[in-house]
Amino acid sequence: MCRYQQLDALKLKLDSFLPLPLEVVGNLRADLVLRWTYVYRKTNVIISGAEHVPPDAWRVQSDMESLISWCQGEGANLHPVERAARIHSDFVKIHPFVDGNGRTARLLMNLELMKSGFPPVVLHVKRRLQYYEALDKAHTNNGFESFLQLITEIVMAGFEPYWHALGVTG
Repeated sequence: MCRYQQLDALKLKLDSFLPLPLEVVGNLRADLVLRWTYVYRKTNVIISGAEHVPPDAWRVQSDMESLISWCQGEGANLHPVERAARIHSDFVKIHPFVDGNGRTARLLMNLELMKSGFPPVVLHVKRRLQYYEALDKAHTNNGFESFLQLITEIVMAGFEPYWHALGVTG
C-alpha cells in the first residue's frame, strides 16, 4: 500500500469516530496505558494544585454520557477549535480516570482538531503554567474564554511551519 493510500485509510479511520462515541475514550486509554487505568474511577479524587474538585465518583458515568451527548448535539454546531477545547476542558473537569486524564483529554482534543483539518495542539513547557491556570479557571469560574483563547493561539502557532514553507504570513 502506498503512503497516500495509508494516509487516506487513516483519514477514514478518523472520520469514523464522528460523533465521538463513549468507546473511543476507553480504546484510547487501553492502547496508551496499563489496561486497568481506563476503567472509570471508583473513588473521589483531588487535582493537586487546582481549585477545581472533580465530581464524586458515582457521577462519572452519567457526566461522561452527558459529555458524549453534548458532542453529538450542541457541540457539533461549534467551530472545531472551540468544540475541541470544550471536549478537553469538560473531560478534565469530569476527571473520569484515576490517572492520565490530562493526556487523554489532549488526545481527544487533537483527534477533534485533526478530523476538521486543524493541526494538533503541541503544548510547550513554557506555556504549561498558563495552561493549568486557564483550565482551572474554566472549571471554577466559568472562565472558559481564557482557555479557549490559549488553545486558539496554540492552534494558530501550529500553522506557522506551513505558512513559512509556503511563504505566507499569518
